[in-house]
Amino acid sequence: MNAPPTRTTTRRLRTVLWQVASLLLLTGIGVGLARADDTSKGDDAPEKKFDKPLIKIPRSDLPTKADMESMAENPPLAAKNAKSDKAAKNAKNAKAAKEAKEAKEANDERPEKSERRSKVDMNTKADITATTSSNPKEVGAQLREALGGGIAPHKKLTLVVDGKGAANYVEPVRGRSAAQYRQARAAALGLYTPIQLGARPVAPVTWSYEGDNGPANWGKLKPDFSVCGTGQRQSPINIQDGNTLQGPAEPIVFHYTPSMASVVDDGHTIEVDVEGDNTLTIRGSTYRLTEINFHAPAETEINFKRAPMSVQLIHRNDDGQLAVLAVQLEIGDASPLVDKVWTYLPLDTADRVRMPNGLFNVTEILPTDQRYFQFIGSLTSPPCSEGVLWIVFKQPLSVSAAQHKLFTQLFPMNTRPTQPLNGRPIREAQ
Repeated sequence: MNAPPTRTTTRRLRTVLWQVASLLLLTGIGVGLARADDTSKGDDAPEKKFDKPLIKIPRSDLPTKADMESMAENPPLAAKNAKSDKAAKNAKNAKAAKEAKEAKEANDERPEKSERRSKVDMNTKADITATTSSNPKEVGAQLREALGGGIAPHKKLTLVVDGKGAANYVEPVRGRSAAQYRQARAAALGLYTPIQLGARPVAPVTWSYEGDNGPANWGKLKPDFSVCGTGQRQSPINIQDGNTLQGPAEPIVFHYTPSMASVVDDGHTIEVDVEGDNTLTIRGSTYRLTEINFHAPAETEINFKRAPMSVQLIHRNDDGQLAVLAVQLEIGDASPLVDKVWTYLPLDTADRVRMPNGLFNVTEILPTDQRYFQFIGSLTSPPCSEGVLWIVFKQPLSVSAAQHKLFTQLFPMNTRPTQPLNGRPIREAQ
C-alpha cells in the first residue's frame, strides 16, 4: 500500500493544477481569437504562430507518478491536509497580531523602554529652570522647546537630573492617592522621609537605674551628663552620726497652701507638678515649690540605712538655685497625701492626670519635728547638676504597706547609689 501524500506534495499538486487550468483557459482564448481573425481575413491570411509559451511550469513543480497515485487513492486525506494548512496559517497570523498588540501596549505604558527614546545633548539647548513649586505644564513646555519641535505634545518624557534619573524614577501606581504619589516622589528625590505604619519612633539615648545605662555609666551617655561621673559634690550621701556639725540652725519658713497639681509618670518615678504660690524661705532666700517625686528605697542613707521610701520636694529660687526637701517614709499608717496622689495615678509613661483644684496640700507630708540635716549636693539623676541645697528631715513619716507595694510594682528600684562625701560638711540642726 502506498504511503499517504504529505502536505508538501499536496501543496505542489494544488499549484500545478492551478497552473494547468490557467494554461488551458488562456490557450483556448488565444486559439479562439486567432480563428476569428483568420475568418475575418479570408483563407489567404497567414497562419498565426505563438513564439513564446503563455505560462511556463518548472519541471520540479510537476508531481511524480507516485504523487498522482496517492492523490487518486486518498482524496479525502488530501482535502483534510489542505484544510489543516489553512487553519495553521490563520492561527499563526492571529498569534502574530496578538503579540504585536501586546508589545504596543507595553511600549505605551513604559515609555522608558521605548525604542524611540530620543537622546538629546542638553548642553546645546536652552537652560530649564524648575523648583518644587513650579507649574508642571510650564516646565514641560520649557522642556519641549529645548528639545525641539519633533516632540509630540502628549508624549511622556523621562528626565535625568544630575545623573539621577532612572534610579529615582517613581512610576505612578493605579489606585494610589495623589498625596501618596507626591510623598513617594518626594522620597525618591530626598525631600521627604516616609514613616512606616505601625513603627514607633526611635527613642533618644536615655538613662536607667540598672544595666548598661545605669548609674555607673550615666556620665558616659551624653556630654550633658558628664558631671554624673566627674562631680565632687554629688548626691545622695550617707549621713553618719559623729560626722556632722551639730548646733543651732535657723528655722525653715513654710508658706504652703492647697493648690492645683498634675500627676505624671516620667518613666523613672511618679512626679507631681505643683502650681500656685508654695514657698519655703531659708538662708535668706525664698524657693518656690515646682514638683514632688518618690523613690523606693529612700536615696539618702542615715547611718548606712535606707527607709523603704522617700518623697522629695523640689524648689527653685529666682536665681535658679535648687533646694530639695527630703522626707523619709517608713512602713506604717497610710499617708493622706500619698493616697490622694495614688488616686490619680497615670496609666502610662508621659500620661498626665490633673487633680481637682485645692485637693493637693503639701503640708500633709511635712513632719511635726522639723529638725534637719543640711548639706550641698546635686540632683540624684542626670544631668546631676551640683550646687543644690539639701534639707533632710530627721523625723520620718509613714506610708502603708499597700501604698508602698503599689509604687514598687511600677518602680521596683529607682535609687542612685550613695556618692563620696569628699570632705563636705553636713550640718545637723539641734
